[in-house]
Amino acid sequence: AGTDSAAMKRSLSLPFAVEGDVAMVTGAALDRARVQHVLLTEPGELPWRTAFGTPLEAQRHRTIDAVERELVRVRCEAARATWLPELAGDVEAFDAGETALGLRATLAGGVQLEVER
Repeated sequence: AGTDSAAMKRSLSLPFAVEGDVAMVTGAALDRARVQHVLLTEPGELPWRTAFGTPLEAQRHRTIDAVERELVRVRCEAARATWLPELAGDVEAFDAGETALGLRATLAGGVQLEVER
């Protein structure tokens, strides 16, 4: 009575990769890919699901101070809760350089990821 691997959820890897065939992920890597997809997609970007994503475009080219970081954190957390309610976790924003905003997410079970936008 083991785990049936055919029943395990799997999806495309993010970032999209080809390793002989299109790279697929499962488990923690799948959770990481799903969160990245939500955090790096701007609402309106997917014509078939225009509300999907995290509205961060307004934060581009702004000084990243404590108020901006908190606004980004709240927007990221709201997007995660809307699109991935089954993945409890924490999202925080950080200054990733002069022109980039970093997003750090810690999911239930300790899965961590960082993305820059």
